[in-house]
Amino acid sequence: MTDPLVLDPPSAVAAARCLIARLWRLPSLANIQMDAIHPRPCAWEEWDRYDLAEMLDAFNRDAWYDGRPHPTVDRFRRLSVPEQRALVRAAQYPEAPR
Repeated sequence: MTDPLVLDPPSAVAAARCLIARLWRLPSLANIQMDAIHPRPCAWEEWDRYDLAEMLDAFNRDAWYDGRPHPTVDRFRRLSVPEQRALVRAAQYPEAPR
């Protein structure tokens, strides 16, 4: 991958879920039910594991500046859990209704 894709917080979570699902193909991992967070192939399947890891690494590097979270990260963190879940699900499965 030459240019990393710029991720927003919901997309970063969606990409991380896809990467985790591919790395650990177990029914559960540390009480995480993979089918619940990645029930079927998602919008991130076209990238290989290395590219997803690179994108997530770049997101993590850019998510903080001056010791504070980036404004988009801060806004996402302030959303309610149902709002966060809806945004992540939309980033995983853009074809699904919100």
